[in-house]
Amino acid sequence: YEIIKLFNVIKQIKTTQNLSDNQLEDLNTILNKRPIFLEFEIKRDNLIEETFNLISRGDVRKKLHYPLRIRFVGEEAEDQGGVKKEFFMIIKRGLFDANYGMFTYNEKTRLFWFNINNFEETIKYELIGIIVGLALYNQVILDINFPHAIYKKLLGINPTLEDLKQYDP
Repeated sequence: YEIIKLFNVIKQIKTTQNLSDNQLEDLNTILNKRPIFLEFEIKRDNLIEETFNLISRGDVRKKLHYPLRIRFVGEEAEDQGGVKKEFFMIIKRGLFDANYGMFTYNEKTRLFWFNINNFEETIKYELIGIIVGLALYNQVILDINFPHAIYKKLLGINPTLEDLKQYDP
């Protein structure tokens, strides 16, 4: 579907920009190459751990800038964007669930914070960051609410006590 849209755009450009047939042929050659994707074939019942294992691999880390395609094992759905969104929604729900233990949620402020009683390796937080970045890179918005203190840290700005109060007054 995306290729068809792209071909139509190219035809429009050829018409409006008076491209020669040789210039159009160069564009057709580029478009006929198979698009490169980062493809995850993953089981729903072990989604978080399988995703962690996949993105921990060096060969996958080198391809994180490729467009992502998801295929759930045993399902026929082809990823045209919906499966990818579903993947990120499921993984977000699991990672930020209190039972998983990585984050806590403050009902009053409706914000997440790191669970100080968590004994997981810090690499898991890095992998969560990669998953969130992968979602953003693939135009999937995740509803994850953190206090300003976290965003300041990400920007290299020292958070203040007031920033921390935002999570828990």
